[in-house]
Amino acid sequence: MKYVMFDVDGIDVPVVFPEVIQHYQVVVNTIWGSKVTPVSAGKITLFAPLRVEAHGESISLELKSRPEDSAILTKYFEDF
Repeated sequence: MKYVMFDVDGIDVPVVFPEVIQHYQVVVNTIWGSKVTPVSAGKITLFAPLRVEAHGESISLELKSRPEDSAILTKYFEDF
């Protein structure tokens, strides 16, 4: 799976999607507001018990995964 992390009014909001979709397609099809920007992107690996590891980068967006993305994504899946 892939992800893009957006900054929405100062809050990190992840969008997770399948491998067949390109990172840039998610970004260009997102409803844009004045304070919504992509801040990181890459791939995720899921582990049991629930743990998400963010890694890699998006070449199309020229964004890399950040160290804090794994914790944000794990929390996202826990709350899901």
